Amino acid sequence: MSLVDAINQINTSSKKESEAEKFEKEYKTIKVDNKDRKHRIKAFIITLMNNGEATLGTRKLLESINESGSWVDPYIADATTPRYIRKHLERVYPKDIANSIQYTWPIEGENYCKITGLYRKAYKANDYRKIMAATVSHLRMWQLCVDINEPIMILEQDALFFRTFRYDMLTENGFKGICGLNEPFYTTRKPHIFNQNIGNWIIEHNIDGKTFHGLVPCPTVDSVGDPPLPQGLAGNSAYVIKPWAAQLLIDKTREVGIWPNDAVMCKQLFPFLQVTHPYYTRVQRMSSSTTG
Repeated sequence: MSLVDAINQINTSSKKESEAEKFEKEYKTIKVDNKDRKHRIKAFIITLMNNGEATLGTRKLLESINESGSWVDPYIADATTPRYIRKHLERVYPKDIANSIQYTWPIEGENYCKITGLYRKAYKANDYRKIMAATVSHLRMWQLCVDINEPIMILEQDALFFRTFRYDMLTENGFKGICGLNEPFYTTRKPHIFNQNIGNWIIEHNIDGKTFHGLVPCPTVDSVGDPPLPQGLAGNSAYVIKPWAAQLLIDKTREVGIWPNDAVMCKQLFPFLQVTHPYYTRVQRMSSSTTG
């Protein structure tokens, strides 16, 4: 089945159903050739429909899953757009909350969150509603993870696999609840420090970095005395999450309001964040659908 055919078959019904009930209707699996494999995981690719660059990026992502031999069953998930923010929030929260929850990250300037104490600095974006919509896309996937009650992989359309992934590589190495797969370059601030501090952790624990395949705690990139900006994964374009952690993210968003998804998923609020070593994914150099 081609990507275009899969996209055309996605059900866009507005019936009030849980994400689990909508699963078979909305998410059409894209079959890959890695058959008869154990330790597979469902991967949901958040994709902007009717967008040529997004379609091309998604196709490249699907090809990379196949070419890398990754044990992943990919599904297409229609990204939330500003027009459908409130409607899609109703899939996650009661209607009164869905209609009242606000974007509380600064649109301009900077401030401190009174609830968390974290320092918040405005993202450079032409339309903050696109940032809000991106978070709602991830909220829907978190709710789906809770509803189907199994770990899932969440991917964005610009992710790309360059190494074989198997879910048992996480489960056999102390996977806690959220694990990033991305290399940090072009995905997060201070990427070289991010990468260096992973290497430092490996050295401190007397591990041979050349042969080590496992998980490390999400590294710190800021220095003592710096404003407490949220520090998270190397971007949220490729990560694995368990249901209990997904529920925590849903609850935290309800508490603090809607933030950029890679800001709310930070180690200050969720200290159990982990990243893989070695990395499994990187980003394609596409124009941003969030800040553009």
